[in-house]
Amino acid sequence: MYRGRYRLGKRHGQGECIFPTGDQYMGEWANDVMGGAGVYRFKNGDIFEGFFKDGKRHGPGGYQWACNHKLDIVVYERNVRADVVGVRYAKNRKKARKIMGVRKGDKISLSEAEDITRAICGGKHFCELLIELRKRQDREIKANMGVKWKNEGCPY
Repeated sequence: MYRGRYRLGKRHGQGECIFPTGDQYMGEWANDVMGGAGVYRFKNGDIFEGFFKDGKRHGPGGYQWACNHKLDIVVYERNVRADVVGVRYAKNRKKARKIMGVRKGDKISLSEAEDITRAICGGKHFCELLIELRKRQDREIKANMGVKWKNEGCPY
């Protein structure tokens, strides 16, 4: 079920969709597919908030695991995690480890985690990226839909 804007009979602009699988997407659409900034919530509760292209996760974003609330700051290329260094933050966001694609790496300091996060997010803190993503939405992200950061000075 889709609710949102259309252009020439296709989903285009801001919109929300609940897929037959139970997954949900809220964000930008282009030519009838997810394209631009958005939030994808899987039926199991996992959440990806970031960028989409041609209906697939593409670019920087945060993937929050429903089972343990850990947050991965990563880059996707055509729905696959790029084989570049990312960061996995613990539930309390006070511990971090390096990840490469889906492979876990060594524990790292929060300072090193922040450096990697900024490299992924175009020089921005992850919270700044979330703010930018959410400003592109013409309405608030629904409760429990988006990634939770809850760190110093960040409202999300």
